[in-house]
Amino acid sequence: MCGILGQIKVNQQISLEIFNTMRDTLFHRGPDGYGTELFYENKAVFGHRRLSIIDLSDKGKQPMYSNEKDILITFNGEIYNYKFLREALIKKGYRFNSSTDTEVLIYGFKEWGIEELLVKIKGMFAFAIWDKKTKNIYIAKDRFGIKPLYYYYDDKQFAFASELKALNKDHTIKKEIDEDALADFFIYSYVPNPNCIWKHFKKLSPATYMVYSIDNHTFYTEKYWSLSIAHNIESIEEVLVKTNALIKQSVEEHLVSDVPVGLFLSGGYDSSTVLMQADVLGCSPNTFSLGFENSNRSEHRIASIAAKAFNTNHREFLLGAKENYLKELKNISYYYDEPYAISSMLTYYYTSKLASQTNKVALVGDGGDELFGGYNWDIDLYNHINSCTPKAVLKRMIRGRKKEFVSRYNSWMTGVFNSDLNCLMPDLKDNILKRGLWYFDYHYTNTGDAIKDSQYLNLKTFIPQPSLTRADRSSMANSLEVRVPFLDHKLFEYIYSLNTKCYHKQNEKKFILKHYLEKKVPNEVFKMPKYGFSFQFLNKIFDTAYDDMMKNGHLNKMGLIDFSRIKEADTLVKFHLLMLEFWFENYG
Repeated sequence: MCGILGQIKVNQQISLEIFNTMRDTLFHRGPDGYGTELFYENKAVFGHRRLSIIDLSDKGKQPMYSNEKDILITFNGEIYNYKFLREALIKKGYRFNSSTDTEVLIYGFKEWGIEELLVKIKGMFAFAIWDKKTKNIYIAKDRFGIKPLYYYYDDKQFAFASELKALNKDHTIKKEIDEDALADFFIYSYVPNPNCIWKHFKKLSPATYMVYSIDNHTFYTEKYWSLSIAHNIESIEEVLVKTNALIKQSVEEHLVSDVPVGLFLSGGYDSSTVLMQADVLGCSPNTFSLGFENSNRSEHRIASIAAKAFNTNHREFLLGAKENYLKELKNISYYYDEPYAISSMLTYYYTSKLASQTNKVALVGDGGDELFGGYNWDIDLYNHINSCTPKAVLKRMIRGRKKEFVSRYNSWMTGVFNSDLNCLMPDLKDNILKRGLWYFDYHYTNTGDAIKDSQYLNLKTFIPQPSLTRADRSSMANSLEVRVPFLDHKLFEYIYSLNTKCYHKQNEKKFILKHYLEKKVPNEVFKMPKYGFSFQFLNKIFDTAYDDMMKNGHLNKMGLIDFSRIKEADTLVKFHLLMLEFWFENYG
């Protein structure tokens, strides 16, 4: 895992002093090394900060050139099938100087071109390739959006980076707040892809590549993968065997590393399954869990039971109710770059901090709920959409299935669209109402099955935005690479091709995972309710220190809030205001 960036100036040369300052704001993403390469008459540059995971030698230094010096790459992520592709390329005559997956991307691009390369690789990635022959820069992002990539474009320059803070260091890059993005933050708790809190900036969407012409200063984007949906019927026995084999293969691929691999362990079905598969493969990762003092909703006790079942070296950390979390939240908000207000950012950060004390890499169970329809809202939406009560039928007739589904889906999310927003000034409040639930509306697909409708909406919105943003920023703030075995495209393609009856039961959650787990772990694991990863002491941070901050802070001075009405706001609204205040302190 690393930090990448690049910049192209139209009519002037690059200032290395400024660019290297930009590069080094990404130190936390790559404390093990760095590099900068100028090209195109010094009007273009790639930069890199390295977290050494594969081939720890200097041969893995980036940006990296091909042997012929005609291809240059800066790459963040991991290619899990790189050894297989490397062998194929060696047979075609390519000569490698390192054992890195980076070189596989270079020569894979030379052999197959960008589209075929992207179809062949499995992994999490964001990379940029300069092709001297075509004078194009090719920028690509993985299928699920695990790795971040921002870009900026105006008439004078084009720039990209893993994080916005790097681009923030160049004062020639305009930074003007997008009022629509600000409204969206309150609706969704984050700024939805592909938009950004600043105008002229965008996020590269998942499963997308960009081609930028350095001569013409123009670019276009293309999707290279989309998930097909079908409703095929297979026997439960066949689904069990195929799914288990795919999960095992994915875990095996995600364990490839030249440094020890750990695991975030909640004791739930997903992380316990990853641990079970690692154990089958002969790997005993360090395991890490987070808990809450004096809480009957803390998962660390069950995690400890699961860890004991597999005899792991297990460590846990408990958060206390009396701690002052305001300072830590401000620190975390710096790493998120954009306003973000989902409390699990804090718990993910602390778990990452714990893991980073002994490991550079950790597996997580994220993606299991999206794969199998395991969220509570998946079942609720199914019941709601299929309800035959006169009231429910009438509502669907009046509002339509899409509007009713999206509205219900939003009620489970963390945004404050349906909250009392009288503490916000009228213009901002009006824009929130005007924007509505456009992001969910845009990505909603009627598959003919409410469970799959919810899964698909999770895939398009929940995975790439709150879930993977949280995973990347909170882990990389601690220089920790997080890997997500459930987010394997072959696994998703198989499950989403099935009728939901083949993998989802209303009265038994994730029965496919349970089928294999129940032979390995104690029964307590299956009895644990689903608590999620939310911060359980959120209401305790809104004290006099919070009031003073809001009274004397940026939001009040800018006229975005009516301070006199903040005490009336609910906890979620207060949290959104807090995280927006911190964003303005860090970047405003």
